[in-house]
Amino acid sequence: SLGQNYPNPFNPGTSISWMQPVSGQVRLSVYNLLGQNMATLVDGLRPAGEHEVRLDASGWPGGMYVYVLETGTHTLTRHMVLLK
Repeated sequence: SLGQNYPNPFNPGTSISWMQPVSGQVRLSVYNLLGQNMATLVDGLRPAGEHEVRLDASGWPGGMYVYVLETGTHTLTRHMVLLK
């Protein structure tokens, strides 16, 4: 499961958490609404359990962004808002 980032809206930092039922390959990426990859926060093997990463969006324009968690079997998506 992919949690909602906190805080949201944010400026410039926020945390993104997810729960992984089994260990495996994970990619967590952030995209703008044009589909451009702004950051890849995680890309590799992760153990089962709860995980959290911090995003620093300093230098990014304000607006809505999409973060995507991809595993071997699922793709989960949520939105977040960067206030400037």
